[in-house]
Amino acid sequence: MPREAGPTTAYTNNRADGGNIIYGDVNGDVHFPGSDDSAARSADNQCLRDLRVTDPREDRARIEGDKDRLLKDCYAWILDDSNFQRWRTQDEARLLWIKGDPGKGKTMMTMGVIDELSQPRPPHEAMPEAPVLTDNPTPLLSFFFCQNTVPTLNNAVSVLRGLIYMLAKKRPDLLRYVLEDYTVAGKHLFEGPNAVYSLQNILLDMLHDASLPPTYLLIDALDECTSGLSELVHVITRASLGQRSRVKWLVTSRNIPEIERHLQPDSAGVKVSLEVRASYVSRAVVAFVEYKVQQLATVHKYSLELQAEVQQQLRDKAEGTFLWVSLVCKELEKVPLYRTRTVLQALPPGLDPLYERMMAQIEAQDVETAGYCRDILQSLTLAFRPLQLEELTVAAGLPKEWFNDVQAVVDLTGRCGSFLTVTAGRCLTGQQRKSRDE
Repeated sequence: MPREAGPTTAYTNNRADGGNIIYGDVNGDVHFPGSDDSAARSADNQCLRDLRVTDPREDRARIEGDKDRLLKDCYAWILDDSNFQRWRTQDEARLLWIKGDPGKGKTMMTMGVIDELSQPRPPHEAMPEAPVLTDNPTPLLSFFFCQNTVPTLNNAVSVLRGLIYMLAKKRPDLLRYVLEDYTVAGKHLFEGPNAVYSLQNILLDMLHDASLPPTYLLIDALDECTSGLSELVHVITRASLGQRSRVKWLVTSRNIPEIERHLQPDSAGVKVSLEVRASYVSRAVVAFVEYKVQQLATVHKYSLELQAEVQQQLRDKAEGTFLWVSLVCKELEKVPLYRTRTVLQALPPGLDPLYERMMAQIEAQDVETAGYCRDILQSLTLAFRPLQLEELTVAAGLPKEWFNDVQAVVDLTGRCGSFLTVTAGRCLTGQQRKSRDE
């Protein structure tokens, strides 16, 4: 960002000493070499620190760590889909909306698309009318994973801050669009009722930068943005973005009316939608089943006959839902080898019957243990974020004399079935995990 020139510095009463000049009185500011650059870097870093509400790259790593390994066979179908190809290659297609029910693998698809878009594209696949303004063929990519149970991930302000933060980290020259207002308002620029409007203007200025390379912006689970959704959708669909041939948006969500009203395809072809198709998802779930059953077979030493039977049962009952497969395989991890067939045959297809069965298993324990499990699940469902084990004891109202030891809490959480997972000392309920398992 250009800086105003300071007043001229005058030196008087100078004298010569051999080949050197010794300056006398100094009138004005003295600037040492490099001092301006150091101050500028310090200001830039402070701006980034105040802007950062989360680093979406870290969120992605956390999501990948909490769920099963990303399998290309589970999302590769979308890369060949005609609507995806149209969005990626045709200049007029500005926005792709991927919609589908819970548990259909939308978050997995988003992470797969991120991997795909991060790769440099061969020249013959480049956007046809996009002039090359940079020697780097790698596109600029920014993304955000919404999650309704985490306060920093469930509102429009956080989404915009996350997208802008990633753009500024990857292209430091774009930070000047933030600094224009930040130098006056400071961190208050990113807070309060007007923040969403300030941030949308900053983002639009960034996206209209003349030196911008081909740029992709991705938002996963838009329906989990519980505050400022209408403002965020307005930013995504602003008509001005239709004139920026180098910027494309990809959004995933459930098919809810408020989102559909704004993101449904238009006659001009600027907006394209892609329903998560049952036939494609079914094939992807089959690949996921094979991977999960192979893991179970390795750990429990399944015979080839049992492995084939488990695989077939999961295929038949999954109903095209990754989340069902994930939950059932977690149940099978705890089952003795000899009971595998019995348990598997008793597992109902579909998520709702499975949840009912899991609750029935909790209620079948002794009255006191079942009561504590209900308290834990209730407190975690109402929590805004995953709780540490020590926090869970207080939130669930567990008796201190019995649960003052973390191991006792771990043992109790293990009796809550597949509704709950403990990772890195934190408890995650199925509700808090659902967007990660999609």
